[in-house]
Amino acid sequence: MAFDITMNVLKLQPEEIRILQPRPKRSTVEWSVECRRLSAKVSARSGDYNIALTPYAPEIMNALDDPFVRQVDVMACSQSGKTTIGENWMGR
Repeated sequence: MAFDITMNVLKLQPEEIRILQPRPKRSTVEWSVECRRLSAKVSARSGDYNIALTPYAPEIMNALDDPFVRQVDVMACSQSGKTTIGENWMGR
């Protein structure tokens, strides 16, 4: 008897099916605002990520999301959120 993959799919529980669904497509900025939480260990301002504190960050994150952009260069002072921007981009 041939293996029937359809039978195994039908045995999945609703929660398993939900988990296996593709994640919604969101920009890095949207993901950061909705999902990112900063811990007190890495940020002086722990809690929800607040895009208003770094008004330059959305443009950098949008450039990282753009498939036509091949390189993003950022010139900024130290401790200005560059690592957090990169973490947001990788995390989404």
